[in-house]
Amino acid sequence: MTTDVLVLNAGFTALDIISKEESIRMLYTSKAYTVVESERTISSPSITMRVPNVIALLNYKSIPKRKVGFSKLSVIYRDNLTCQYCGEKFTMRDLTIDHIIPKSRWAKVKRTSKRNWTTWENCVCSCIWCNNKKGNRLLEETDMKLSRKPYIPKYLPKLIIDFKRAENKGWLPFTGWNVRLINSPK
Repeated sequence: MTTDVLVLNAGFTALDIISKEESIRMLYTSKAYTVVESERTISSPSITMRVPNVIALLNYKSIPKRKVGFSKLSVIYRDNLTCQYCGEKFTMRDLTIDHIIPKSRWAKVKRTSKRNWTTWENCVCSCIWCNNKKGNRLLEETDMKLSRKPYIPKYLPKLIIDFKRAENKGWLPFTGWNVRLINSPK
């Protein structure tokens, strides 16, 4: 059983996931209070308490708007853990990033020496099998098609949580606009 704890803002917006130990420190120093308790207990010589599943901060912490940074993980989450060629959903270990126009073909296709092939518009989430099948070829040289055109996301949630995990921990009522729930493939 995992011992991680969902942290909510004073307004009940999900902010972070922290360790059981860190959450107990926040409770003990009166920075937060327990919203949902687990069945597990933790003991010290002076107290016994239930381990929290969800805590809320006593003071409001603002959530800064941030530009979505480009990364392999961001591309995978933008594409919802789904291969953009075969349309199947995969686990993280079976996913990679594919350059629609391969790096080695960039200068010839784009007629520029600028090294801007790793962009939101040229990268998609791909399973390792489709990525190997496409290889170093352009899409028109294969029988493959993209399931949707890649785009620059305006926003990605701060927390991305597996649906089953959120359900088991009692987090579902607190998964609003700042959380994306994903269904991991079996």
